[in-house]
Amino acid sequence: AYYQIGLIYFRQGRFGQAQESLEALIKQTPKGSLHAMANFLKACAYYNKEEYGKALGSFNDVLGSSLSDSDLKMRAQYQKAHCFYQMGKKAKAKKEFTRFLQSYPDADLASDVLFWLGQFYYHEKEFSQAQESFAQLLERFPQGELADDAIFWQAKLALADENSELALNKLKHLKKAYSNSGIIAEALLLEGDILMQQGDSEGADELYKLVLAESPQAEFARLAHQKRAQINQKNKRYIQAIAEYTKALGSQSSDFSAQIQFSIAECWYAQGELSQALDSYLKV
Repeated sequence: AYYQIGLIYFRQGRFGQAQESLEALIKQTPKGSLHAMANFLKACAYYNKEEYGKALGSFNDVLGSSLSDSDLKMRAQYQKAHCFYQMGKKAKAKKEFTRFLQSYPDADLASDVLFWLGQFYYHEKEFSQAQESFAQLLERFPQGELADDAIFWQAKLALADENSELALNKLKHLKKAYSNSGIIAEALLLEGDILMQQGDSEGADELYKLVLAESPQAEFARLAHQKRAQINQKNKRYIQAIAEYTKALGSQSSDFSAQIQFSIAECWYAQGELSQALDSYLKV
């Protein structure tokens, strides 16, 4: 009953009350069959409250127990690594994720770990190790939920290596093999950016139009409008540029909105419309 009460509170997001019930269970039945599961759930409650140090301690309790449930220990090991990452201890997080892969190479969560490591190495500019992580993910989990994301990141790695043709090939493969993927809009935007770098503004504009036609996500649409506006601004089609920039406004990111408003001001200024330019600069 203590456990079920704690579980209900946890599912309602009432993590403090969940912990109280779970701690009562642990105190009153220290050798009970639900002891390890209660510790795990308590650790997750700490994690969701962003008390990562306390969460880490509880996950360690699960890992140090005589529990025979290897699935629960596997999940505790996975969450322990995330605790280190949230605490800003990236090296320890990497070490724990690497240990997870050694202990549970065939677990479904191994796909998530390989993807995390790929992104981690990418941001650390350790591109060969990032490539290895994404390649392993695709080899071992070709039908997994993260396969399309891994190909997208391989395209980004190719760009980092200044191999734009390989990046384009990866993106084209992604669109063909995973046509219903949720990452298609990002792939189209990145493909358009590569074409822009190659001087093919017409081809890029067609891809940005596709994003507007096919993506229901507002942020991707705003990015597409911004990129179409930049093409028009570059070609001195300022009225069209202002129209596209205006459609890009409304983002929750104040930095993005400020940049859009600044670009609108630049377009007005380039036309000699000083009062409109002043008004737009003041809005920034």
